[in-house]
Amino acid sequence: MQISIKSEGPFANALRQAGFRATYGRVALLEVLTRAGDSISVEAVAKAVKGKLDLVNTYRALEALTTAGLVRRVDVGHRHIHYAPVGLARHQHAFVCVCGVRAPHP
Repeated sequence: MQISIKSEGPFANALRQAGFRATYGRVALLEVLTRAGDSISVEAVAKAVKGKLDLVNTYRALEALTTAGLVRRVDVGHRHIHYAPVGLARHQHAFVCVCGVRAPHP
């Protein structure tokens, strides 16, 4: 995924309005979450913003942005949490368990 980082624009403005500096990593993080179109795992976010934030700082940034109300946690029933931008419409995830394997239901 190609990320275009801009110091101005909706992502940078949203960060500033929430009291954050619009760093390349944070802007990239919000862009990745928005472009994903659905909730996304921390590992997938970190891979997409590679070179801008490492995994630890991706976790830290997501937690800070969650506290600020820009990002929300989404529990999809795995052992890890996914994240989505607050502006993304909320929808439900359903899972079917078959033989101990949890799989998303279409």
